[in-house]
Formats: sequence, C-alpha cells, structure tokens
Amino acid sequence: MRNQLAGDYLRDAPDGGGIFLLVWQGNKSNRRWKIGNRLADLEHLSEALRSYWQGISAQFPKVSDIEIVVIDLSKRAYFSAI
Repeated sequence: MRNQLAGDYLRDAPDGGGIFLLVWQGNKSNRRWKIGNRLADLEHLSEALRSYWQGISAQFPKVSDIEIVVIDLSKRAYFSAI
C-alpha cells in the first residue's frame, strides 16, 4: 500500500484516490498478518489496513483516500459445497 499504490500509482493521479484489493483463497483459517504494530486475522484485515493507512496518509498529501477491499474466496467455496 505504501510503496506501490500510494507511492507509485497514485503519485501523479489527478483525483488521488485508489483501491487496495486483496483476494484470499487460502485454507488456513487461523492465518494472521502483522500490520503496523498489530496482528490481524482475515476478518479484521481490512480494518487493520484502514487504520494503518490513516497513520501514514499524511506522508502522501496528493492521495485523497484509499478504499480497502478484502475478498475471501474460501467463503465462496464453502457456500458452493452446500
């Protein structure tokens, strides 16, 4: 998010908005990611990334906002099997 989206792609964008899309297709339900100083599971990953963005957004004055979307494909597999 910091380097690629905010620091590169949105650097010269006229409106300064972007989408950070993450797609999970794994099968480990207990997976956790370290976002800043916080561990987040998949259910809370979007919230943790939003909080992280709010903490660093002042460093990117040309970026108006970033929308964070997390898609869990393992839920689709579960419902498809029913």
